[in-house]
Amino acid sequence: MSNRDKTNLMERIGALPSAEHFSILAVLRNKLMHNYSEEAQKHLERINFITSESPKLLKIFLSIVKYAEKFRISISLRKRCGHLRRYLGNPWRN
Repeated sequence: MSNRDKTNLMERIGALPSAEHFSILAVLRNKLMHNYSEEAQKHLERINFITSESPKLLKIFLSIVKYAEKFRISISLRKRCGHLRRYLGNPWRN
């Protein structure tokens, strides 16, 4: 099963709010990981776009966590995500 098929399936079963948004953000993540100095302007544009799209990314993440909880699967924010844990608190708990 391709990554696209997996993403579409996750949207169909309700784990993702939008497969399209998730795919766009995944492509951008991959482009940012392969940074070359001659592409500094493109890199800056990508960072600015990701910053503007961060609410969608957060919505996707919270949707996945909420879906996983239906099956009693716990997704914890690891130590390296401490800043995120402090920012979010625990919004997916009642």
